[in-house]
Amino acid sequence: MHITRLLFPSRPWLSLGLLLALHLPVSAQTAAPAPAPAPTYAYPPQSGLDHVVKTDPQNTKLTDGVTAVDTTGKQAVWSKWGAKDMPIDWTFSGPVRVKAMHVTIKHPNPTSDSSHASAVRIFAVGGQGTELLPTPDFEQEIPFKEGPLQEVNFVFPNDGLVADRLRTVFVAGRHQVVLSEVSFETEPATAADLEAAQTRRVAAQPEQFKKVDWLPAPLANDARVSGDSLFGVCGHLMHTNAFMNDNNQRFNDHWRPSRTMPWLVEGNFNWLRETLYMGFFNVTGEGAPGGGVARGEANRKLVEEYLQRYQDRGIKVLLCPMFGAGRDAEGFEDFAKWIGQLAKRFPAVRAIELHNEPNLKGFWKSTPQEFVDTARAFATGVRSVAPDAVLVAGSFSGWGGAWQHEDLKELLKGPREIATKYAEEVFRLGLLEFVDAVSAHPYRGESAPESGEVLESPTDPDGFEKEIRAWLDLAAKHTPGGKRLPLYLTEIGYSVSHQGYSSVSSEERQADYLTRLFLVLLGIRLDGVPLEAVFWYDLKQDEIKDNHYESNFGIVAPNASRPRPAWTAARRVNEFFANNADFTRAKDIAPLEFLNGSDLIKSAVWHRASDGALVVPFWRMNQLMKSDANFDSELRLRLPEGFQPADIQLYDLHEDRPRRIGFAVKDGLLRVPLHVTARAAWLVIAPTGKVGEPTPE
Repeated sequence: MHITRLLFPSRPWLSLGLLLALHLPVSAQTAAPAPAPAPTYAYPPQSGLDHVVKTDPQNTKLTDGVTAVDTTGKQAVWSKWGAKDMPIDWTFSGPVRVKAMHVTIKHPNPTSDSSHASAVRIFAVGGQGTELLPTPDFEQEIPFKEGPLQEVNFVFPNDGLVADRLRTVFVAGRHQVVLSEVSFETEPATAADLEAAQTRRVAAQPEQFKKVDWLPAPLANDARVSGDSLFGVCGHLMHTNAFMNDNNQRFNDHWRPSRTMPWLVEGNFNWLRETLYMGFFNVTGEGAPGGGVARGEANRKLVEEYLQRYQDRGIKVLLCPMFGAGRDAEGFEDFAKWIGQLAKRFPAVRAIELHNEPNLKGFWKSTPQEFVDTARAFATGVRSVAPDAVLVAGSFSGWGGAWQHEDLKELLKGPREIATKYAEEVFRLGLLEFVDAVSAHPYRGESAPESGEVLESPTDPDGFEKEIRAWLDLAAKHTPGGKRLPLYLTEIGYSVSHQGYSSVSSEERQADYLTRLFLVLLGIRLDGVPLEAVFWYDLKQDEIKDNHYESNFGIVAPNASRPRPAWTAARRVNEFFANNADFTRAKDIAPLEFLNGSDLIKSAVWHRASDGALVVPFWRMNQLMKSDANFDSELRLRLPEGFQPADIQLYDLHEDRPRRIGFAVKDGLLRVPLHVTARAAWLVIAPTGKVGEPTPE
């Protein structure tokens, strides 16, 4: 047998008969046979190709036989930070039967999966003139195991893969892939074997279907959102070929209101956030890119048309004008006054957020002082036209961390302090002196919606609420008179991806977390926190293939053709809790008890003023459980004096409608058997005299 060296991650073998990989610590490995000449390899086009080539300029590191722990990282091949995968093309000297593969993955941080290769896909090719086929011959996930190196062995089924070329695609578990060594165990194969294998490979490819062009769903002329809730989503009206017409492959018409409006209205999302990039609306000097002043005027007219359409449907809009080029940029003052005109002309424009995530250098490259001065100048321009416009400051990534600002990280004690340092700095410099509200993007990272993240413990079931209250306290220290400003959470969400910072593993878990997030935040508002609006990022998936982190926050498909489970669940929440003012925290209620899982269930008791019913949201907190599994329990509620339940409806968001369930009352103690899942659910306990059909959603 011939042994050749190669490194790459893998994904669970989904092919029939594949053998499970062995994941053994480095110390447990036996010495490998002496390697035969390795196949040659090259790096095909990919994100961050220059960075990969820089770490392996001679295309030798993956086959050099070096497997010792290397603290410098110089013996490994590194993908660019943020790259979703690392493809590698391998060429053998002739036909081979690849029987097995050995991979060594390097973890720069031995306790973190941030650079772990979480999966691998292998595409085999054989014969002259043949090309890669769309479906891989092999794919498998690689669970992360702590340590500086992780070795993985694979034994291929069906007597191996016959090929003369392979492409291995290593998928980033979080932020990048770092590979150290790879080896193949091979046997010689004949030309006839190669031809037969390629024929079988082509025949096994799945059916190919033509692209379907989806049509926008019609809305009735009088269709509008209902109620007055804090729940909203982020849109991207500018991410279309109406504005970005120089890149039609990514920016098509799927973000246009004709496509998104049905999902907004049918989902009863009361709020929508839209960002506007200053340069596209320049009507002075050289005007907008790609068309000068005329193009800038046309872009303004299109935004005004879209705002009218949102207003006609009852949607409240928060505009986020982005002025990253600074106050000296051409058209800055005119842009600010136009934003003021929009606020004055369209009542739907309820708030104006001053720029986006200035604590990230990708959005603001200058100093904190210059940001405050620029935001102040922009606010002056807006208010010169619309003095009553609600101006929102902040829009910080997270709680305003200084992760990318070395000058602000000096003398800090640790991550907790860094996580708010930029916000503290711009607050100190006067950012809150000329605004009406403050905003942030407190993505939860790997934490569950109710838990803390950096500022509070991820195992604290009240951690998120504590973070919000503490952050508003911090802001109040820097407002005139110590005023407590209203809060807008203008981005928050979870991507369905193995990559990135705030992500979950499945669409179902995304739905779980959205419903819990919305109800946690509603509860915080009912407890008196001035939370004005919450915007899930974002409404629709972006036009990037595979499991790319940034493209998978959306709760509607990229082409706006179908909902994800999170949209369906959000609609149930948005319809039932449409009128937030109808709910208050129930008073004089003893803490709820549960037969099973009292310390694993998040719950509350709210009062609905319109009919006197008690509403009890509940769910299990998967982050606190040893086994992430649903279970049965029994709710026990000591009823308020004089309250007699006549009917109880269960709103289980795994089901399509509410249904009545059984209960018992004895000596004022209500008992209700429940099935508890990781998705938010709630009970509606109607008092005597309120029995009837299930409450319409």
